[in-house]
Amino acid sequence: MRPHSESGFTLIEVLVALVVSGLLLGAIFQASGLAMARLRVAEQRRLALLDGSYLLTRAGVEDFSSATRSGTTDGLRWTYEEQALATDPRGLFVLARIHVALAGADGAILFDRSVERLKAMKR
Repeated sequence: MRPHSESGFTLIEVLVALVVSGLLLGAIFQASGLAMARLRVAEQRRLALLDGSYLLTRAGVEDFSSATRSGTTDGLRWTYEEQALATDPRGLFVLARIHVALAGADGAILFDRSVERLKAMKR
């Protein structure tokens, strides 16, 4: 036991405190890194939902086109296809299946939807 005139910590106590602090900081940094990775994935999915919804909405108002379109936006690769299911006898309208898919940079599909819409034929 130490006399009352000596105060402070021993070297062992200081080293133990540093080791415990280092372990805690390591765990906190690892947890924050995982949280940031999950945040990036969630943001990419949010962008895919917004961009995919926009493409489907735009497809509903444009004239029918059987050409497949693709591109990149917000770091996401998208494809857009229309398929004629039926046409009216006058050839003015077509019932079309519209398919939109968006994939992330790693190739994972983030948005994949098909809808059927009545569309005007190109004049």
